[in-house]
Amino acid sequence: MGLQVDIFLKDMEDKLKAVVPENLLKVYDSQMLLDWESELKPPFCGVVYAGMTADGTDNRGLSQEMVFNIYVLAGSSAKLKTKNVTPAEVEEVSLDVTAFLDKLRNELRQARAPNSRFFSFGGEIPYDFGKKGIGYVQIWKVKATI
Repeated sequence: MGLQVDIFLKDMEDKLKAVVPENLLKVYDSQMLLDWESELKPPFCGVVYAGMTADGTDNRGLSQEMVFNIYVLAGSSAKLKTKNVTPAEVEEVSLDVTAFLDKLRNELRQARAPNSRFFSFGGEIPYDFGKKGIGYVQIWKVKATI
């Protein structure tokens, strides 16, 4: 299973390089991202293998989904930290962040994994990168048979 996970991580990393050619890390633990936090600059993605879940179609547990979390430092919050921020500046930062998240979703939504299955979008939630910027975690799944 470990080799299969590495193949899927490498594949996802290759696909995301189309959107984030330089600021991309493949890690096995989200804690590793915090260790490198001082070096992270938006836009940035960190791909983390998040385990396996049963896909609900097989009660013996042979059919599962691999889960990958993409930690996304989508934009700088520096503009939002000033005292005299205008609504237009807030909207500009929001549009930059949402456009970047859309690019990531579009890149993976149409992509096939190494097992010829499509990646499926599992959700997106805020993530705290502290002072570094505005963060999200995108959750992606792909069916796998063990």
